[in-house]
Amino acid sequence: MVLDIHGHTDSVLSVDISPTSTKFATGGFDKQAFIHSITTGEKLVGPLEHDAWVVTVRFSPNGDRLATATGDEKDTTSIRIYDSDNADGRQLFAATLGEVKCFDTSSGALLNKRTIPGAKRAYSIVLARYQNFAVAVTSKSLFFWDTSTGQRIGSVIELASSVWSISLSPNDDHIVTGEENGKITIRSLRDILPSSYLTVNVGGSTC
Repeated sequence: MVLDIHGHTDSVLSVDISPTSTKFATGGFDKQAFIHSITTGEKLVGPLEHDAWVVTVRFSPNGDRLATATGDEKDTTSIRIYDSDNADGRQLFAATLGEVKCFDTSSGALLNKRTIPGAKRAYSIVLARYQNFAVAVTSKSLFFWDTSTGQRIGSVIELASSVWSISLSPNDDHIVTGEENGKITIRSLRDILPSSYLTVNVGGSTC
């Protein structure tokens, strides 16, 4: 089944599917974000109005909260957190100008920030399901690091063109990249990261 969803009035910049695969969120150049049913396409939430382009949308690991990041050509301008149902997200990681910042999703307080190892500027960040590692996009490169130690791990992935979107599989063993040249690539992380990062089943690291 293919659903043709309408709502945005300009280009869609980000899409994320909830962990339960029951809904998906979108954000775009029109400064709006939406949440839709993945089975019917029905609009569940939105439009959520923002002050700048919505460059990233991301559900919390339990799917109860949605984080949106807005920005322009230079940098991220704000991060917002919404209840997608009734909410219980705990922490949010965000990347900006070579730093990773960790926020408390209840209060919005900055809990910690770290420099991304080997990266001067990060455009996007994805946290593994168990929060033991993360990956950041810096133009045409992907960097991986341990969220507990802050140390870089695995190999750097170099790409032919700028990366517009990245996503990890639910079990964290594959990564998908969407590039400016229209190329979509699925890579196995078993050839890139130490096996210990792909076999854990714990509550995860904190910032």
